[in-house]
Amino acid sequence: MAPAVLRTLLPGVRVAAAAGAGGIASAAAKKGGRGGDAAAKGGGVAAATGPTGWAALQIYKDVPGPTEMADDAYPDWLWTLTDPLPTQAELTERAAALWATGGVEAVVDNMGPSGDLTRLLRADARARLREHNDASAAGL
Repeated sequence: MAPAVLRTLLPGVRVAAAAGAGGIASAAAKKGGRGGDAAAKGGGVAAATGPTGWAALQIYKDVPGPTEMADDAYPDWLWTLTDPLPTQAELTERAAALWATGGVEAVVDNMGPSGDLTRLLRADARARLREHNDASAAGL
């Protein structure tokens, strides 16, 4: 049985919305052009064809694609990919609590390996940059 995570990545080929749903063809029809409604005439986007599922992962002509394995054959970290990441407020609270208990070493030791510290620092830098840009724009 394939993991649910990989199943969500293999829905098959996706197609853009048909032109008749507010696209160019319907705009031409509104203006009185000869385009008319493409979806009504059968001129919309064709249905997706081609391989779906695991067969869609075979990207090389002479090399077989990956095969489906049992769930326990996949690494444990794979099952955490769909878990939601902590919010910026949660990361800030966690960093403040760690800072109060052990200083910078506690923050780096507990938040560094998971990548949460990097996310927190990047978000802080992004916020400071936006504040600086807003202040510069207001001064013009």
